[in-house]
Amino acid sequence: MKLKNTTILLLMLCLAPAIIAQKYTNTETSVVKRSYNGVEFSSNKSLFENLSEAPGFTVYREMLESHGESLLSEGFMGTVFVLPDSSFNLDTDDPEAPNLSDSSLQKRILEYLIVPGRIDAHALKKAATRAGGTARLSTLSGETLSVRLNGEELLLMDSKGNTSRLIATDLYHKHGFFHIADALVLPEQ
Repeated sequence: MKLKNTTILLLMLCLAPAIIAQKYTNTETSVVKRSYNGVEFSSNKSLFENLSEAPGFTVYREMLESHGESLLSEGFMGTVFVLPDSSFNLDTDDPEAPNLSDSSLQKRILEYLIVPGRIDAHALKKAATRAGGTARLSTLSGETLSVRLNGEELLLMDSKGNTSRLIATDLYHKHGFFHIADALVLPEQ
């Protein structure tokens, strides 16, 4: 019995390094693909490349093209809240409506909608639950973007109380996650 146990122990000790080493021999990265409204988004493409193939993101894509390269540089990992074109349909007769043709405002909006680090929907829900229903995220602009849990639904909220519902979550780009929100939330002006 003692010889049998010793033999098994020696066999395990000899094979353990080989078994553990197998875990690290694969250097290929897996590509994650998810679809939204019939468009496939992929983790091996940049955010701009993903949105270039998707209809309905023209305004955001143009803002990203103008300002995004400096914000989403190589090596940066972040979570981006993306807005469809319908989010930018504002009442132009409203004197308090933001001037979306202002280049500096566009850059501030982009910075406000980017959070350093990869944060999926589960982590957003967990953070909001721990914080009593509303989590506060520090954005690339240095401002706070709130995420509120409303039942199972996630809402973004700016400092003025404007809310935006996340309508698609956990989409991937080369540098992290992106989530699609249905309305414009703004940085402080």
